[in-house]
Amino acid sequence: MNAGFDPRQRSRLRIGIDAHYVGVREGGNERYFYSILKQLGRLGRPEDEYFVFSYRGAAAACLNGVPLTHIPLQRRSVMWQRAVELPWHTWRLGLDVLHVPFNFLPMGRARKVVTIHDLSFLHFPETHGAAERLRLRLLTGTAARRADHVLTDSECVKNDLAERYGVPASRITVTPLAVERDVFRPPGEEERRELRQRAQLACEYLLHVGTLHPRKNVGVLIEAMARLRARGRRDEPRGGPRLARSIRRSHP
Repeated sequence: MNAGFDPRQRSRLRIGIDAHYVGVREGGNERYFYSILKQLGRLGRPEDEYFVFSYRGAAAACLNGVPLTHIPLQRRSVMWQRAVELPWHTWRLGLDVLHVPFNFLPMGRARKVVTIHDLSFLHFPETHGAAERLRLRLLTGTAARRADHVLTDSECVKNDLAERYGVPASRITVTPLAVERDVFRPPGEEERRELRQRAQLACEYLLHVGTLHPRKNVGVLIEAMARLRARGRRDEPRGGPRLARSIRRSHP
């Protein structure tokens, strides 16, 4: 932390947001930061300046029209971005605050805000490889302690951070994830009918959107489908061959 430096004392802030893979791939972190950036154009203070860092400036294409300044990162390696490129841009741009979505905090004078979604590698270590567990243990604890502020999704993780790493509650803010209303909304009857025809859905269905990583707890969905099949339902799983095989193994 930078003792004696408080960004809140400035009338105009220069804020950096590390959106490294927004526009490159689609995942939880990318969706999280894409949504934050999209809303900054509507909710951000007009007197502040926002600088978005992404690999080769890919975020600019999917955030067209949002008043942000895009800075391309040249290397794909996250380690290189955090160790070299972000500290350089932080100094060059004179950033007051830098928000990162990853547990590897860059060096630099700017105040750091880090998002830590969960500590699943501590609670369910068997779902992570040995190298990944070691990396997460080392980097997450360091980031949580060094960050000027931590954002997380739930009170449960906030309590974990305080208990495991000794982070004061005053330095942790819970920001529950919201539903993106322009994507997820109750469809009208006509939309339902068109979707069923287009996807050839002749039955009711359960939908899982995400990876098949063990920490996603897809086993509960598989068990639910197995129970439905045990009651006589014979709907075909439509979540891909791996999910279909899992359901059939659970209840042939």
